[in-house]
Amino acid sequence: MPDNASTVWWASAAIDDAGSPWEKFRAIVHRTGFLDRMDDGDNVAIKVHMSELGNIRGIRPMWVRYVADMIREAGGQPFVTDTTTLYRRGRVTLQKYLDTAARHGFSPQTMGCPVIIADGFGNAGTYVTQDAKRYKRVPVAQAIYEADALVNLAHPTLHPSFPIAAAIKNIGMGCTTKEAKIRMHAQMAAPKYNADRCIGCWVCVNLCPGGAFEPAGKVVRFNEDDCIGCGECIAVCRGGALNPRWDADSGETQLWTIEATRATLSTFADGKVVHLAIGTDFTAGCDCGENSLPIVTDLGLFGSNDPAALDRACWDRLHEVDLYPGGLLDQIARDPEKSAGLDLSSDRASAIYDAVEPERFWTELLPESGLGTGEYRLEPVGK
Repeated sequence: MPDNASTVWWASAAIDDAGSPWEKFRAIVHRTGFLDRMDDGDNVAIKVHMSELGNIRGIRPMWVRYVADMIREAGGQPFVTDTTTLYRRGRVTLQKYLDTAARHGFSPQTMGCPVIIADGFGNAGTYVTQDAKRYKRVPVAQAIYEADALVNLAHPTLHPSFPIAAAIKNIGMGCTTKEAKIRMHAQMAAPKYNADRCIGCWVCVNLCPGGAFEPAGKVVRFNEDDCIGCGECIAVCRGGALNPRWDADSGETQLWTIEATRATLSTFADGKVVHLAIGTDFTAGCDCGENSLPIVTDLGLFGSNDPAALDRACWDRLHEVDLYPGGLLDQIARDPEKSAGLDLSSDRASAIYDAVEPERFWTELLPESGLGTGEYRLEPVGK
């Protein structure tokens, strides 16, 4: 075991001789030492993906409420939080996200604490400057930037652009503004404009801080050179004429997201962040879409003070558990033509997404990012 290996605490999500899932999860949280490092009155952001409309496989609200209760018992002031999306569905604006969150069981009444959309009404964030290969000036969502402490509560899944979407993605994409999301998903910061869909409402003209839009007859003219890449126009465009470009390769998306994670974590004092993962309902797609059956049986419950180590532990566990009967990986494994040339014992992500390049992520991008190496020692936990 390398000297720089971080501890990852793990427990099965089943009821067994080690206790109930709740008992084991509480033990994991206490083992991390996070609650002891909190100060009385700390405002603690619980960063969680509250799932897109139609997704029935996301993290279950009772886990989030359980974390909020533990924080409150320890003297902190928790709030449940996430940020708005680039794509136009149930989480694109503050109002829509709050409605979606409530439909999924995330409300002040169920959580026992505020539910706050961290980038607010106007894509609000504070820039964090860092020495980085790509992302040198990262806009961190305002409510997260202003929090005293952070619980990174992830729900691991696969993802078209990542080997595994867990702790790192939950922070890098989930704690930053639309401007950051644009840069992670596209080589250009400017949105894609389709004049045929413009309805001439002029909302973008009145909103754009860079003055990139101007009336041109019944539609608007978009001057790309004046775009500052804030992304707010995408959220407010009533006709759907403005959209993300989605043209970054997976390696670039991974690197920008890793560096955004590092910038976000830098806003918190030492010891004021903990990374947790609820490895149940592990699906082929992230919680931004409508997911069907899981693809593997439950990974278990994880906790660490190192997001890279936690992600690597989730990745390794992904290859130790059984395939979920009837799930997509099970279907692939049973089809001789589809499974030919695949090694489902070491890389289950590439069987579904051929562009994620796990080896490159774990051996090149992550170690060179300054976020961590992913080396870990696993410590099983009982009640």
